[in-house]
Amino acid sequence: MRTTEVFRKHLRERRAVQVIDYGFDLENIKRVATAAQQGMASSVCVSASKDTIRVARENTRLTVFAASYNPFRLQEAMKEGADGIFIGNYSDIYKKDILLGVKDVYEMAVEAITLTKSFKPFVGVTIPGYLDTEKQIELARKLEILGVDIVQTEGSVKYQSRAIKGSYDAAKISIANTLDLADTIGLPVMTSGGLTENTVPSAFTSGARAVGVGSCINKMDTQIGMTAMVRNIVGSIAYNKRASRELREESLRMEIPSFFG
Repeated sequence: MRTTEVFRKHLRERRAVQVIDYGFDLENIKRVATAAQQGMASSVCVSASKDTIRVARENTRLTVFAASYNPFRLQEAMKEGADGIFIGNYSDIYKKDILLGVKDVYEMAVEAITLTKSFKPFVGVTIPGYLDTEKQIELARKLEILGVDIVQTEGSVKYQSRAIKGSYDAAKISIANTLDLADTIGLPVMTSGGLTENTVPSAFTSGARAVGVGSCINKMDTQIGMTAMVRNIVGSIAYNKRASRELREESLRMEIPSFFG
């Protein structure tokens, strides 16, 4: 099993980029994993299946995570060589118009951790984006006590009930959820859902230590395009951090308060 240390290091430095492909098109997973490797991302996350994990591992040296809401599939994923697990990838559940509550997700996490404890995996859990803020915080705190390593936000538009200025797009919802969680819990937060190179910096400004990106990469038609998109995202984070540092330094020189963290 490969180490997750690089991913953990990028988390500490608040610049982790996880490239996501939850599909089962093995050729596309190959392209996505290659783009993540060449684009200098931090990790790759695929659906929990033998073939998807194999193809991802064959095409990147990065940490490979497996995602599923089924704890038994996550156990099998660790046996197949995944480096860590994410309880999530709820799309099949949402297609059935089933809403997960705090208890549902927590019990999934408990069972997944129990089944995979011999592997000592890095564990992430996706917080359903349609839950009220109070419920998201309640779940995140319970997961923190359980020993989860990271929580991931999502931009669930279909079941969204919270009021957000402007259009109800996934990125805005996920970033708003990030802001609420990052302010109240000790766990690292990963923002995921509809992000692009233009919205990734806002996720980090809102308190994220990582972002999960998928759709903006998968929409590219070529390997070169996919790799360029990953590099643009990684570059947007570096630029944002540099700009914030320069603004802090300027504020110190002028002896005025800094509002850039």
